[in-house]
Formats: sequence, C-alpha cells, structure tokens
Amino acid sequence: GPPVGFFFSPDDRIRRMAATVEAQTPVGLDAVKALQRDVYMSSAAALRDTFVAKLDSTGLAAAAEPAAAEAIRRMRGWDGHYRRDSRGAVSFEQFRRGFTSRFYALAFGEKDWQAFAGVGRVAALLQEDIEAADEAALRTALESGLATAAAGLDAFADWGDMHRLRLAHPFALAPLIGGRYRFAEHPVGGSSDTLMKTAHETTAERHSAEYGSNARHVSDLTDPDANWFVLLGGQDGWLNSSTLLDQWPLWRDGDYVRVPLTPAAVRESFPHVLVLTGDGEP
Repeated sequence: GPPVGFFFSPDDRIRRMAATVEAQTPVGLDAVKALQRDVYMSSAAALRDTFVAKLDSTGLAAAAEPAAAEAIRRMRGWDGHYRRDSRGAVSFEQFRRGFTSRFYALAFGEKDWQAFAGVGRVAALLQEDIEAADEAALRTALESGLATAAAGLDAFADWGDMHRLRLAHPFALAPLIGGRYRFAEHPVGGSSDTLMKTAHETTAERHSAEYGSNARHVSDLTDPDANWFVLLGGQDGWLNSSTLLDQWPLWRDGDYVRVPLTPAAVRESFPHVLVLTGDGEP
C-alpha cells in the first residue's frame, strides 16, 4: 500500500531474527543469546553488492589506484557483519559516506542532501535512486565514494576502532564539567539496524553509538530458575557506586547474571542475605 513514512527503521532486524529462528528447530537458549549479539545487516550487504557492481561496470574498479583498489577489495570480501575486528565494514561505511553525500548533493543541493542521509530506510531508497540515476551523476558519486574510502584506508585498524561505545552519566552533557562524568570509551560491534543495535550517523570518521540495545533478558519458561539478565553498564545510577559499571564486562563478552526464582535455588545461589527491619511507627 501507500507508504506511511520513510524515517522508520528498515526491516533488517525482524527479517534477520525470523530467518535465524526459522533455520533452527528447536530454538535453544544459546541461539537466543546469540541473536542478542548478532551484528549482520542485510541492507548494508545488498548496498555493498550494488556499489561493487557499479564500480566494476563503470571500469572504476579496474582503473583504481592501489589505495582505492584495496578499499574495493575489503568491501568485496566483507560478509555484512559489523564485527569489532571487521575492516570491510570500515571501507563500506567510508565509501557510503562519500558516495551518499555527493550523490544527493548533485540531486538536491549541498544544503539539503543531509536530510536524505538521515532517512531510516535510506539503504533501500538509495538502491532505487542509483538504478534511476543518469550515468554521469552516478560515476561522479562513485568516484567520491572511492576517494573517501581510499583516503581513510589506514585511518582505523578495524570497525571497533572507528565505532565506539561511550559510558557516561547524564551529567556528561553539562558544559565545562561534563568530562568528569565520562567513564569509558570502548570499541563495539553492531550498527544502526543490526539485532545488537548500536546506531550511528552516516560518517567516515570515528564516532560513538547514539542509541541501541542496552539490556538483555533470556528466560526458559519451562524452568523458573532459568532466567538471565544483563544491563549495559550496571544496575546503579549512584556515582562512584560499585554497581555503576560492573555489568559492562558481562555485556561486552555476552555473559549474563542468572536470577533464579524458586526459594531453594535462591538460597543456593545467593548465600548473603540483607534483612531490612523497621522500628517504631512507620
């Protein structure tokens, strides 16, 4: 039917989840945990295929200088997973930035093109626009993308070096004193529409994730003691608390805190008891 809007997220996450679940019968706990850390993005892989095909058909790939040729090689060999150690993801994102900025600037002007870069379904729309573009505009945009990827070839060791996760208190937004409330910056996998969502702008520079998946929960409903949780950072917003950032290593490594519900399992798992008592009238 008619489109409601173009700023909604694309279908990558639900399609990836459905395809993965349908390929496994039955779906076990390990499979669900793996889904929560999955970093594949089908729309990016499809757009990469289009970029590479156009570079080949226009002869730009065959005529590329060494740095540009290496960027194309990394893109061509990339499997669509935004892993922390991926180099193909870096070249793809750099190429996409250079291509998109030039492609839409030619169509809509230097001032207005950025509105299209922020559209949620930009990958699918860009595919359609590429096929409808005239040859001269497409070639110019491809050259811009290739120049950006070639210039940034050695700027970052891998995707995690370029794509960062910052842990900070809300006070970090305050001017002058904000730096005191920024606790850590770490390499991280994922992208804007992977199941492990770590959203970011379209850029060829080092950047931090702006929005994403920050809590994980898995339960086996046949067993009341089979519950696992983890929060990005920790469970406490109290500055300097020991539980402010203690769950970050668990989140990073795909580990969880098991939370049983039956009294016997609780007593076995948690030997320390805190008893709160009141004295006098409430």
